[in-house]
Amino acid sequence: MNGYDKYLEFQYRQSGHFYTALFETISKADEDNLELLSKGFPEEVDGFKIFTRVGVKEFLSHCSKDHPLKKMMHDGYGLEDDPRTDEERDLDERGADWGNQVIKLRNGD
Repeated sequence: MNGYDKYLEFQYRQSGHFYTALFETISKADEDNLELLSKGFPEEVDGFKIFTRVGVKEFLSHCSKDHPLKKMMHDGYGLEDDPRTDEERDLDERGADWGNQVIKLRNGD
């Protein structure tokens, strides 16, 4: 079980006392203290950041494949499955970045 899984369990109030206190502390920390906390708990802090700043779908991609709460969160947030493989998703993202750079060059940005 990784730190992302622990944060997933925290979302469903299934983490123990230590992890509950840790995630409550992480959620109240400023950026400097988040950096300090990440030295001891890198996945836990990253999980919090991804969940709160990027989104649930990206967060779930870091959780263990067979975690029993993963499907519950996926369905609870009404997320659609992405039929692309990781390689296809990566190529699409790199292609979009390249396309944006070409547009900026054409526009003189």
